Amino acid sequence: MAFPIGAIVQLEREWTIQGFIGRGGLGAVFSTISNDGELYALKLIPKVPGANRELLFGDDLRGSVNVMPTVDSGEWRDYLVLVMPRARMSLRQLLDQVGKVEPSDALDVLIDVSEALVSLESRVVHRDIKPDNILLIGSRWNLADFGISKYAEATTADDTRKFARTAKYAAPEQWRFETATSATDVYALGVVAYEILAGHPPFDSDDESELRRQHLEGRPPKLPNTQVPLHSVIAECLIKAPGGRPSPQRLLAQLRSAHELPSPGSTVNLLQQANLVAVERKAERERAKSIQQSEYHRRDQLYRAARDSFGEMMTLVSASIRNAVPQVIEEYLGRDHTWRLNEATLVIQSPFMTEEPDSADRFSMPPFDIIAHGAVGIRIPRDRLDYEGRSHSLWYCDAKTKGEYRWFETAFMRSPLTAQQTTVRPYGMDPSPEAYRALAPIMDVIQCACPFTEIDGEKAHAFADQWLRWFGLAATGRLQSPSTMPEREPHDSWRRGD
Repeated sequence: MAFPIGAIVQLEREWTIQGFIGRGGLGAVFSTISNDGELYALKLIPKVPGANRELLFGDDLRGSVNVMPTVDSGEWRDYLVLVMPRARMSLRQLLDQVGKVEPSDALDVLIDVSEALVSLESRVVHRDIKPDNILLIGSRWNLADFGISKYAEATTADDTRKFARTAKYAAPEQWRFETATSATDVYALGVVAYEILAGHPPFDSDDESELRRQHLEGRPPKLPNTQVPLHSVIAECLIKAPGGRPSPQRLLAQLRSAHELPSPGSTVNLLQQANLVAVERKAERERAKSIQQSEYHRRDQLYRAARDSFGEMMTLVSASIRNAVPQVIEEYLGRDHTWRLNEATLVIQSPFMTEEPDSADRFSMPPFDIIAHGAVGIRIPRDRLDYEGRSHSLWYCDAKTKGEYRWFETAFMRSPLTAQQTTVRPYGMDPSPEAYRALAPIMDVIQCACPFTEIDGEKAHAFADQWLRWFGLAATGRLQSPSTMPEREPHDSWRRGD
């Protein structure tokens, strides 16, 4: 935006732009003087989708308590315009000057903003409360910059800027892209409260993914040198679940009562300490639930990716078989995709989501993270050597590099030292304690028989070619049991855990 210094903006009153102040929300803020000599701030908002929300809020929020008032508004050139009083400073500027504030001064800020939240409740959710948007006008701290706000009932409206947020102040529900409510603003105010008392926010990182993890799963460090009542209020504001946080009304009442400090050892003081313990326990319970919810979401997203990748492989295999063998009989039986030719059957089992392991025995736990599993195999009539085909496991996991998920193929066998052998050699296994023990650094009856081999992406062609070759051998009666087991050395083909 070119700075239109000296331009005259005609609204209900006439305003002359004097100088650039800074940026806020969707627009830029300038100092301006009215035709009768009064100094104000003028905000120019480009006419882009969603920009008119600030103009609407400017009209609808007139008269709200401790909310930046609008003295004039309208349109000028390609901009929407809001004219507001000049603030003495922002809370961010104050923190830049002093680092942190005394508890009594912090309470003044928090009470003023809480009064604004009470005034807005059931009408507007701000969604971007932070020190930059809290401005001192006269002697009161006002909530400003409603650029990404939404009407409280507008849960499905177009362009509610659902994905907009300031990461260090975003509530867990914003990270999950869930509906923002007044509880979202209470959480952000809890972050602000922590920051102005400690000199830094409770969660801080330059890496947005790490910030997401902290807000969803992290435990805020204890506030040093903070009286129990105020500590309790902030801890309750930072509870992960929106329903566990105080309403704006209750928050305001708690903050006002925090001004009144009882004498040490008094009954009230003892009850306040007990209340803090209860709040911290509640916060810990909700944190555990949030971790569980985050893990479920992570695994669900990975499972979706696993199914998409598996679908691409299936398309390649199906096309290859149909092109090479027009006489093949292709069927879908539940999750099994089968191809039959002569007396041979090729079966690929679509993926299941893998359950998270639960075992006290470390050797019965997987050495890596498994999200989904399927299987592939060829069956033939049992021959004179008691052999009727082979099958392999298909696991979607991070077997090679932690956090890098691919489809891997492997297989298992019974130890050559055992007398009892299987008719399918090698054979696939679902993820299970028995399979995990085969991957552990111990000798067990079940052993890994094939290296973990990537089979998706550019490796899918090699996967398809191998199984088509075995299918061709099976259909012509030439598929035989492996002469040695394992066929290829499997060890060191998977990582051994963290």
